Amino acid sequence: MKMKFAACLSALVAAAPQQGKDKDDYSEKDKDYYDDGFRSHNEEPAVECRPYCQTVSCTPSRPNTNQNLFIPYGSAAGDTEGERRDDTFEGPVVLSDPVPFFERSYQDVYFSSNGVISFERGVRSFTSRPFPLDGEIMFSPYWADFNTAVGGNWYYRILTASDMQVVNDIIGWELDMPDFEGVTGFVVTYKDVNFYGSQRTAYGPDRYNSVQAIVVHDNNYSFAIFNYGDVEWTTGTASGGDRCTGLGGTPAQIGFNDGYGNFYTVPGSQTNDIVEIETRTNVKSTGRFVFRVNGAEVVDPNPGAITEPQVNDIISSTQTQVGIEQFLEYKGFDYSRISSHGCFCKNLADSAYGYAVDGLDIICRNWVHARRCSKLLDGQCYEAANTEYTAGTNNCENAGTGDCDDAACGIDEYWFNELENYLAAYPNWFVERASCEKLAPNYFRDHCCGNEPASMAMYSPDHETCENGVLYPFIQEFQDAP
Repeated sequence: MKMKFAACLSALVAAAPQQGKDKDDYSEKDKDYYDDGFRSHNEEPAVECRPYCQTVSCTPSRPNTNQNLFIPYGSAAGDTEGERRDDTFEGPVVLSDPVPFFERSYQDVYFSSNGVISFERGVRSFTSRPFPLDGEIMFSPYWADFNTAVGGNWYYRILTASDMQVVNDIIGWELDMPDFEGVTGFVVTYKDVNFYGSQRTAYGPDRYNSVQAIVVHDNNYSFAIFNYGDVEWTTGTASGGDRCTGLGGTPAQIGFNDGYGNFYTVPGSQTNDIVEIETRTNVKSTGRFVFRVNGAEVVDPNPGAITEPQVNDIISSTQTQVGIEQFLEYKGFDYSRISSHGCFCKNLADSAYGYAVDGLDIICRNWVHARRCSKLLDGQCYEAANTEYTAGTNNCENAGTGDCDDAACGIDEYWFNELENYLAAYPNWFVERASCEKLAPNYFRDHCCGNEPASMAMYSPDHETCENGVLYPFIQEFQDAP
């Protein structure tokens, strides 16, 4: 728990929160100050605030918390960038297939700069309101007083074919629905957005919120996916928030509203606790929420998990990338710290190749190749059916139902400890991006020598010999072999 709310409520506005205006009118802020994007000439003078990282304990992943959850966004991903203006919306964007939402279907979607997605008409309101709301067909991954005119960007697009495969995989993994195949959908991303009023403080603009919402459907089910990166404020000053922190007042609302009396509100909405949303989940991945939204009621797959982070201790023994990433999550390690590094840390999969760029990349390489080795001839997972083990098992004995599970557990425990030791020994370590060349194989290594995580080696019996878990001749860089 980061205790963001208690850090710095130094200048709480005394006036009652101003309610958001009707969707067809400009907000009250627009009416008063529409002639420029900042409107500071009608506001109180700037005040001095403490920098964000002096008021809370910033994590090493800031400002890229949970970025591995986000699907690609920005111009390179084919997005339209929303206008950097306060309290606006864009659309309609017309979908090729209507999206089912609360037992009705909608084809025209609008995107608001304040974290609202709506159907049939746009929403400009900046102060969140409790659901249900009459006549508002909308949902909100984070309805609050965003001000992209000050800082941050927002983007949206209809999902492409390549997007759809990624999103299908998300639904398949998070909800155990491997056969789900979406037909259309859309994504909207708010990246490093400031709150309204932050431009009038010396350090207000160093508070960021990053949120992504995805909707996908397969003509049967509709799912909304909310991904949360850094979430550091809840409220703009026009909604009663503190000018230094963006906290207090009327905090953000997260949920769904059909305009006819049906709704779902994520617990913690419109309370100070919503600032911790990126540390929670209702599926498998911390920082992500998934809801089924096509029926009469929104279906939350795991409502009891919303108020606390979900710790998933079930780890795949036979899927290299899935298992390693599950284990990192179980350990509370933010994979985004290393997900762009080298040739192996960025690709924790059997298919990883190239030369390791440093000691950390060597650890990732050895971890991947120990997992891969265990699935080859003479390895403990050779021809094993897909299986899982329980992390935290004492000495990894009887971690699952067989030797494969015990081996995978031992590999993960050993190389994760090496990873942590490396990062502790080199606190000034930095990400090094690499162009990785795939090497032509001299011969095919299809056997595994040894069971110890530190020395497991892939080899070819036509060229090497394995005796009592030791490979002859010893191959120092056996992990570089295809």
